[in-house]
Amino acid sequence: MKKGDIVRFKTGIRDNIQEGRVNWVKEGNVGITLIGDGYSGKEATVMLEKECEVMIEFKGDTLKEKIHNMETEELKASIERLKGMRFPKKVVRRASASVAPSKKKKMTRLLELLEENPDALDGLIQKALNEDKEVKE
Repeated sequence: MKKGDIVRFKTGIRDNIQEGRVNWVKEGNVGITLIGDGYSGKEATVMLEKECEVMIEFKGDTLKEKIHNMETEELKASIERLKGMRFPKKVVRRASASVAPSKKKKMTRLLELLEENPDALDGLIQKALNEDKEVKE
C-alpha cells in the first residue's frame, strides 16, 4: 500500500464500508481522505493498514519514472504526437477593410468633394427640397 492508492475499509459499529485515497503510510497506520458521494474531500481518517483493502493501485509513480527514463528526442516526438491528436481550431476570417469602407472614409471623401466645388452643396440642397415638395403634393 502506498500514497495515491484507493482503499476500502470498514468503520463504525454497523461495519459501514467506505472508500478513500491513501495520503500516507507509516508504522502500520494509514492516513486516508474519504471519497464518495457524501464527502467533500475534506473528511479524513486514520486506519490500521491491515484493516484496509487496496481497490485501485496508484500508477502515477510508474508514469513519472517512464518519462524520466525517456531520451529527449523520444519525449519531444511523444509531445508532438499528442499535439497532433488535438481537435483543430476553427479558422476565423474577417472581411478586409478595403471591401467595406468605413463611414469616416466616406465622410472624408465627401468633404474633399465639397471643398473642390462648394456650389455643389447648394445644388444638392435645392434638388432635395424640390423632390420633397413633389412627394408631399
